[in-house]
Amino acid sequence: LPALANLGAAPSSPSGRPKATSSPPLAGWRLEEKMLGVLAKCLPALANLQAIRLWKVGLTDLTLLSLISILPTCPNLKVLSLEGNPLPERSFYKLIGEECVLAHVSLRNNDIDDEAAALIGQALSSLRSSNKTLVSINLSYNHITDVGAASLANGLRLNRSLLSLSLSHNRIGDEGAMKLAEILAPFPLTHTEVVERRRLLLEKECQERCRMPPRHSDAKPDRPSSHLSSTMLEKLQPAKAGKVTAKKKVSGGRGCPPPLGRDPVW
Repeated sequence: LPALANLGAAPSSPSGRPKATSSPPLAGWRLEEKMLGVLAKCLPALANLQAIRLWKVGLTDLTLLSLISILPTCPNLKVLSLEGNPLPERSFYKLIGEECVLAHVSLRNNDIDDEAAALIGQALSSLRSSNKTLVSINLSYNHITDVGAASLANGLRLNRSLLSLSLSHNRIGDEGAMKLAEILAPFPLTHTEVVERRRLLLEKECQERCRMPPRHSDAKPDRPSSHLSSTMLEKLQPAKAGKVTAKKKVSGGRGCPPPLGRDPVW
């Protein structure tokens, strides 16, 4: 706990000014709920915090959830390293969901198997959602085979943000390598992916239309309407009255022939 409490006290630079902490050293001791409570108070106060590295801290599935709830309170945090922390319930995929704020995640040496790799692949992208912030993920020194590599390849089909995926020192053979190579080259979308993509685009278009402000009926038209002067109105009114009188004389006079196709009314 004293080490965690010292996170808020930034070290001094040679000039005497306090130096902003960008990556506090958190390694080699067990991270429990009580310590996470201290982190929840210390980390948001570090305005320049950019990376958190937790190496072999005995992380559990429960403490991982508590850590995930702290991450959004650190606006400049981009790097998270959780190396040497195997989880029995394979909850690492919760780090890289659609609401993820991280750009770089390292999960080396965490006993990640094919089932955990499948969950991570679904978190990277699916028909319904896709991670849009993660740039790199390190999954080296785990237990991923060809089956897990195929799951990760499927997760990369609709992902457009990930640039680096490290799978060194796993158990991937030629079959898994071929699945990953197919994703690196241009590939056609399946019929289901095309239909779902069009549906999502339509939903997005409808949401954008709903956000647009309504048009006001009293808004001025682009083209100004013409205004007649009082002098012109006075000249036009007698002329119109004369035309109406002339029409009445022609159509209503006795002795005039009736209109064609009508019985005469005298």
